[in-house]
Amino acid sequence: MKNYLAKCSELTRMILLAILIGVVLILASIVGAVFGQFGWMVGVSVGTAVEVLNLFLLYKSSELALKETKSSLFLLLYFVRMALYVAGILVLVLLQYFWHISFFDNSFWGFLIGISPMQIVVIIVMARSKKGPLEIAQKEDEK
Repeated sequence: MKNYLAKCSELTRMILLAILIGVVLILASIVGAVFGQFGWMVGVSVGTAVEVLNLFLLYKSSELALKETKSSLFLLLYFVRMALYVAGILVLVLLQYFWHISFFDNSFWGFLIGISPMQIVVIIVMARSKKGPLEIAQKEDEK
């Protein structure tokens, strides 16, 4: 397993770490499901999916900005990433507070729990590799 992780790109390692953290959070939110609060698990699942997609888009937008020096593409993908956050929050708030579907109780708070650790993952990986936000997608052979 260590050899596989050593051969993986930084993007793959970060996404695998994000998925691992998401699975741990989903397993922890099962405690709420035992007590009939399925919304925690739904919110954490949606938050993890949004955050993994955001990590992928962050890498790809950085890669486009480095290779093609098109900052407009980076900016466009930034707005797509923020739209994903807003869409996740909006859907869960509508289901929880406006349509009062009991299955989604506390899903908004679960969403916030699902997206929070991923920012820490990005910070730790970038600090460990001593790279800036625009350098994280740079390939080893380009150095």
